[in-house]
Amino acid sequence: MIRAQILHILDKLMQNNYFKNWLDKLIDTWVSREPEVIIDICADKFEWYEYPFQKVITTKEDLLKEWQSVLSQKNIYVTYEIITVQDNIGLAHWSGSFTRDTGKKVQMDGIWKFTLNNEGKCTEFRQWYMVKD
Repeated sequence: MIRAQILHILDKLMQNNYFKNWLDKLIDTWVSREPEVIIDICADKFEWYEYPFQKVITTKEDLLKEWQSVLSQKNIYVTYEIITVQDNIGLAHWSGSFTRDTGKKVQMDGIWKFTLNNEGKCTEFRQWYMVKD
């Protein structure tokens, strides 16, 4: 019984690390302002919802276009906390800030829901957030 509980805990820790690695890559892509890296962490077939009511992004070309906005951001800071992981779906609370080219500071707080395949690539990404600027 105790051995089974320990194995279950270890399995959960490994699963959380799997999702943590993906989130770290996502944030590194944003902070380093290298939008071309975003396509490397997505599967060949994926759905990306930058905003809840935005048309779904399904091509790497369109995702790369969407991510060009990070080039106009400076002093980017992002943190997250994994809320839960269930099978291949992760849910995380995140907050961040950056400075626009105009010098205006933007603060954000939101939720990421993402699905990873066996290779650790994203097959579905959804985010909801609020902005204070």
